[in-house]
Amino acid sequence: MSRLVEPASALHASAETCSCWMWSDPHVERCDGTYARFDGSLDQSPIFTFASWPKGFVQSYHCPISKCPRQETPKREVSGLVALAASFSDGAGAAHSFAVAGSKVWVDGMALELTDQSPRLAFGECMLSRNQLNHPDSRHTGRFNTSFRCDNGVGGALPVELVTSSWPEPYMATGYLTTANLQFGGYAAELHGGDADGLCMTEGSNAGGDAYGTTCATATVKALWPDALLQMLEAKCNRTLPACPPPPSPAPLSPPPPLAPMTTTLPPATWTQTAAPATATVTLPPTTTKAPETTTLPPTTETT
Repeated sequence: MSRLVEPASALHASAETCSCWMWSDPHVERCDGTYARFDGSLDQSPIFTFASWPKGFVQSYHCPISKCPRQETPKREVSGLVALAASFSDGAGAAHSFAVAGSKVWVDGMALELTDQSPRLAFGECMLSRNQLNHPDSRHTGRFNTSFRCDNGVGGALPVELVTSSWPEPYMATGYLTTANLQFGGYAAELHGGDADGLCMTEGSNAGGDAYGTTCATATVKALWPDALLQMLEAKCNRTLPACPPPPSPAPLSPPPPLAPMTTTLPPATWTQTAAPATATVTLPPTTTKAPETTTLPPTTETT
């Protein structure tokens, strides 16, 4: 939930602070003060990684310029910065999302329409403010800018702030162009540790801005960009970010190889001849056959 707050002090630049700019069609001044080569070719994607580090992520949205002021047909397709979306972590470790396109702003998914008299609003340890520009320069033009600032370190010592401003531009399909200035503390440690990336960073920037293009609606894009904002930009810029292809299905499991036949090698048979046991011969005396006994009875005498 947002709340009204008093004005806070501005983010102070130091050797540990990254200050990265993107403006117009577009120009990029990196954290180390050098300029990055960025053509913003739109044959791949309208969305590019502006900056990423462990506690923040910023993407930029680019529209083709419909007509160059100095010529009817541009020699090459030129893009202009028209919107940004970011996610910052505050000192309490809570993540907050911020998206801006012209005067339209989304904070933590809540749509807001800012005016020159909009008050400061706090979202957790982050602050949204609309500030008057007393001394516009070639990068920040217009009369007001929009700032989203979060305490982003131990004790809030390392804040992060994204400041944007827009001005009317008839050669853009959106009717405006945008300038963005990103500042965050602890830049040197993040860069040297290999944890920082994007158009704002020095390392890897030799590949050019196209190396950071987003070719499909990744999970990061869906998390950063509100659907209503993407639909509005796609309609005005005639750019559609395709859905990402589903991850490849795992390869089917191959059947196990057939088992080799089991082979048992028996030791050669050994034959041992065993002598038969000795047999004893016993000679018995001849047997005597006894004659059968015969009994003769006397004749019987019959008496009359």
